[in-house]
Amino acid sequence: MEPLEVFTVQDLAQRSDDLFRNAEQGRLSLITKDGRPAILAVPFDERLLDHGIHRAMALHLFESGQVTLSQSAKVANLPIVDFLDLLGQAGIPAVDYSPDELERDLVEAERYKHLRGIEDSVRSEQLRQALRGERHDLDAVLGRVTE
Repeated sequence: MEPLEVFTVQDLAQRSDDLFRNAEQGRLSLITKDGRPAILAVPFDERLLDHGIHRAMALHLFESGQVTLSQSAKVANLPIVDFLDLLGQAGIPAVDYSPDELERDLVEAERYKHLRGIEDSVRSEQLRQALRGERHDLDAVLGRVTE
């Protein structure tokens, strides 16, 4: 995760080159005055021109790992599904998985799916038995509290 570089108003006289270098590298910077945020410097790039300030900021913040997918979608004022589409259009991966991590998660998902299928089969059989038997068994299978 690459944090925002923070500049004070006093820094600008000596470090304006750093501020411009950040912008050229597509990085956001924060300028403070009296210890409080005063200006957010956003690179003037294709993203800004193509998508507007909110979406460009959301893309920059997400790509640098400073905010989550959900937070980025809120900054962009988009539902998560639409923000995922925006990430795809911008060529930014939505997940940061190594091939090993992805394989491990896929194996775990298959294992969960298999276990879930067994659990669903057991519930279906309990439901069939309850429908043939007493009403309170049906309530128990459906998770209802009986009095």
